[in-house]
Amino acid sequence: MDMRRRLGSSYFGYLEMREYYYYNPLFQIVEWLRSAYYTSYDPVMVDKIYVIEVASISLALGLLGERFLRGKFFSLRRSCGGAFIVS
Repeated sequence: MDMRRRLGSSYFGYLEMREYYYYNPLFQIVEWLRSAYYTSYDPVMVDKIYVIEVASISLALGLLGERFLRGKFFSLRRSCGGAFIVS
């Protein structure tokens, strides 16, 4: 009997999609936390360096964007008569 029929096609769809999970940092964080909670869990798919790199790059881009766009946000708020007063 064919292996796909015995296990079901959804299982093989999961195995095919599993290689794309390596690029999802949120999935890697969940796996990392799962391995910390369950001591017998083997985190085969967790790349801690990748998670830390993505988090660092996202933080750096967010802080740079905030620094360069801060004046534009405040001038827009003043021209629209915003309700928030920033001292």
